[in-house]
Amino acid sequence: MQSSCILPNAVTYTCTLKACSVAKKPCKGQELHSNVEAKNLLAGNILMGNALVDMYAKCGLFVEAEHLFNKLITRDVSSWNVMIGGYVEHGHGKEALLCFKHMQLSGLYPNDMTFLLSLKACTMVKTIDTCLEIHAEIARRGLVERGMDISCALVDMYAQCSSMDRAQEVFDKIVVKDVSIWNVLISGYNEIRNGEKAINCFEKMQTLGVLPDSASVVYCVKAYFNIGAMCKIDEMLADIGSSGLKIIDFIIGTTFVDIYSKLGLLQKAQHVFDKLQKRSVISWNSLIAGYTDHEQGEKALECLEQMKLEGVSPNAVTFIHCIKACGIIKNIDKGIEIHAEVLRIDLMKNDLHIGTTLIDMYTKCGDFDMAVEVFEGLRFKDVIPWNALIGGYVECGFGEQAIVTFESMQIAGIAPDIVTYVCALKACGITGAIDKGREIHIEVFRKGLQKKDRIGNATVDMYVKCGMLSAAQEVFDNISSHSIVSWNTLLAGYVDIGLSEQALKYFTQMQEEGVHPNHVSFVYLLKACGGIGAIAKGRELHAEIERHGLLQQDLVGTAVVDMYGKCSLLALAQEVFDKLSCRSTVSWNLLIANYAEQGESSYVLEGFRKMREEGFEPDCVTFVVVLGVCGQMGLYGKGKTYFASMVEDYGIPPTLEHITCMINLFGQIGDIDKLVIAAKNFPFSPDLALCRTLLVASMKVGNVELGMSVFQQALHLNGSDPTAYVLMSYICAATAALGHEDGG
Repeated sequence: MQSSCILPNAVTYTCTLKACSVAKKPCKGQELHSNVEAKNLLAGNILMGNALVDMYAKCGLFVEAEHLFNKLITRDVSSWNVMIGGYVEHGHGKEALLCFKHMQLSGLYPNDMTFLLSLKACTMVKTIDTCLEIHAEIARRGLVERGMDISCALVDMYAQCSSMDRAQEVFDKIVVKDVSIWNVLISGYNEIRNGEKAINCFEKMQTLGVLPDSASVVYCVKAYFNIGAMCKIDEMLADIGSSGLKIIDFIIGTTFVDIYSKLGLLQKAQHVFDKLQKRSVISWNSLIAGYTDHEQGEKALECLEQMKLEGVSPNAVTFIHCIKACGIIKNIDKGIEIHAEVLRIDLMKNDLHIGTTLIDMYTKCGDFDMAVEVFEGLRFKDVIPWNALIGGYVECGFGEQAIVTFESMQIAGIAPDIVTYVCALKACGITGAIDKGREIHIEVFRKGLQKKDRIGNATVDMYVKCGMLSAAQEVFDNISSHSIVSWNTLLAGYVDIGLSEQALKYFTQMQEEGVHPNHVSFVYLLKACGGIGAIAKGRELHAEIERHGLLQQDLVGTAVVDMYGKCSLLALAQEVFDKLSCRSTVSWNLLIANYAEQGESSYVLEGFRKMREEGFEPDCVTFVVVLGVCGQMGLYGKGKTYFASMVEDYGIPPTLEHITCMINLFGQIGDIDKLVIAAKNFPFSPDLALCRTLLVASMKVGNVELGMSVFQQALHLNGSDPTAYVLMSYICAATAALGHEDGG
């Protein structure tokens, strides 16, 4: 227009400013403002003034908007509405309501739009007194009867404030109810988790002849989810399919994907997802979140790649779930790749959650240098990234570093929250830092948090791990209500420090208080029975597990197998194992480890073969058991083959325990050369257990020189270790006897 030498007038500027408001282009808007001022078009032009205030408010520049608003010579109801609307759009409910109050004090009467905006602001503030006050004003002016918009906004406001009785009261007074007002009511009941009411409304709406739309179906599916009515969700999906819709509506379909994903029914989620004609970033995120939340990291990352191939750009939510997936499967290379992509598109600048998730991923992958680097690079650090770093240290067993980070956080002036205290108490339990644990306990008590379940449970766990059982009992007794989580914490603590009998006594007390065990309780109780050989109690627990249908839960079934194995009832352990539909590498490891402990070496190797035949990949624990058995049986060829397979086929780097097994094997077969080479080229700093293994091997092959070298290392680790002295004396005696025989 300007290039055609046509000069813009006031109307042109007003329309262009509105375009800047919609497009959120504040720079262009400020340029137009300068032109308006230069041409003196603002003076006395209320439409121009309102358009400028609206542009600044919609763009979130409230200092400029308020400054200009206060300069307006004349203000009408629209002037106030654009200010209130700007606050509402940016989530500033309190400021919007304050502006509404000032408008009333100025003597101007609000119109329908003013009330609609104010009701929206009430949903943000959730102050019921303000809601009632504005509702009363609307009723005095007779606006409820005038239009559906006001009525709908009132129902929504009360629903958002969890005041469903008032929402229902307003709803019941509406004469003509369309599907949109029904949807608001159904959604409101969903928000307060009253699925039954939501479903009743959905059904009543249809009996009154109002046809549901996509939103109605979505709310109904969510209501069934809230009450756990899975069969009804399946029925709704089947009804949609039978209605002739080969391709499911995008909004409805995405809801089914989301619900099935949340329930862990990932095959169903994928099936519905595959039928969607349009797949947005929201539907992709629902599926990816499902895979991530249910520990299927590889599938989540496959979805990310497929999503990109289909031309859908990931957003911050996508990256957060995919970074979590990398942490779950410990794929640090993919994590680094996603991190680089996030930096390239500058997402971390405005999203603290991405940075926190990266910290969590790097700690799960064991790269604390990168975790700290991400942490240090965050522009703003509230309690959440601090918790991610402290929690990462705790999860990997680095209690001392977790405590140091906790103290640094307090020095930085960040107030700990419940998660922080739970992590810090766990760190004290890991390191046995009882003084620090007591200090945190006192701090928690001073803040009145000691009766919070999570804090109480973590404090009990800390005292038990530090051996302060009376203190643990005292804290436990002071927890306001003993939930199953509280009892499980106590049971786990006693089992972990070897006080299995006491754990079983607490189980009896727990039952007397009317608290029923869950799958976690059974795992620890079975471990307690295995620890002390309590066969009768173990059988009793097994029977109860069968009654509750819990045997097929991976951890529970595996714990039953392990309990029978620890009690030397290998036939029963095998029988239970054969019934498990949820076998895993862990359950196989426990089975063959129990065979190994009972000296049934041939069963170990047979189990190892079957495990691989069934498609389960052995891990580092599997190879410790198998290589240990090869050492006991003197199977050098098999041991060598398995060791090579571990490294080459499964990519498992040898650990201290694997090398110890191989050295034991060399000693068993009397291979002096390999034993000496292994000892001299050992890639780790040996621990006391390895030194003892080497001393036994040296004794068997009669190598006093190697024995003396290892003996010196053992003394360096523990100068008063009696086993090292005894073994060295045997080596010297055996060598002397051998020399005497040669001389004789």
